[in-house]
Amino acid sequence: MLGAAYVSAQLFGHRPLATVDSPLLGSAGRTTLQAACEALLPDTADAAWAAGAVDDFLAQGDPIQGEALRLALSVLEHWPGGLRLSRFSRLSPQERREVLTAWGQSPIGPKRQISVAVTKTVLFTHYARPESWAGIGYPGPMVSG
Repeated sequence: MLGAAYVSAQLFGHRPLATVDSPLLGSAGRTTLQAACEALLPDTADAAWAAGAVDDFLAQGDPIQGEALRLALSVLEHWPGGLRLSRFSRLSPQERREVLTAWGQSPIGPKRQISVAVTKTVLFTHYARPESWAGIGYPGPMVSG
């Protein structure tokens, strides 16, 4: 019985994830967030930095919001939906984008909320950095003096 469970876990990608230091989201949540960053950000972006920045920022803020994002990431990781039997973080970046887009258009409210929360959090964190502005043609704030 345990052998069959082990084989199915190996086939469908439900092996333990690598551990990552995380002040709030936990290792699994941070891994899922980094996978979302890899799917949503340009190829030149540092997905690990963006996931770490979100994690660090939330660790300093409201613990209820941090816990809500941790729960949302857990749902996203273990239930990407469709015919996908693999974890979200084990999908290709293109498949992750498809999952987030499908969830964002879902008639099921919680799926839409999770997609919007993850997408907006990742994009805001990345594009708030001055280093990312040149990539979108933004010269920076205009300061009159």
